[in-house]
Amino acid sequence: MKLNSLFRGIDISATALRAHRRGMEIVSENIANVNTTRTKDGTPYQKQTPIYTELDATSFKAVMADTVSRVVGTRSGHIRGSNTGSLPSEEGTDGVEVTALRPADQEYRLVYEPSHPDADQQGYVRFPKINILEEMVQLMNISRSFEASVTAMNAAKEMSQKALEI
Repeated sequence: MKLNSLFRGIDISATALRAHRRGMEIVSENIANVNTTRTKDGTPYQKQTPIYTELDATSFKAVMADTVSRVVGTRSGHIRGSNTGSLPSEEGTDGVEVTALRPADQEYRLVYEPSHPDADQQGYVRFPKINILEEMVQLMNISRSFEASVTAMNAAKEMSQKALEI
């Protein structure tokens, strides 16, 4: 067993923790900019949504094909193997990351405030269409996912420690 394989689970959990941290930052930016009516380009702030992407994913079909190809003893014709699949690389990086931000639709919340400096001719101000309750629920979901990743990392760490005791 290679030493890197002991830490693979920890590496995968670490990518999840980084992705969750970025997700929390994005939701925090949305909450902080709920009343931002003018950004650098002169438009109201647009809500951002993180897009999580799996890294170096090996398909189930490829893993299954490789596993079947390794079967030594079986009745002839019972399982048809092939050598086309491959297992995930020992050195590869699996996990998740935030690869892009998806801006929300260009919808704004119109509020009548004629004295506001960004009010239009009719006295309406365009605010970002951000629901604080939805953002808080999103923040709680990310927080729970973060805790689950920490639990997975601790389990991988304990298994690695037990393996080193052998």
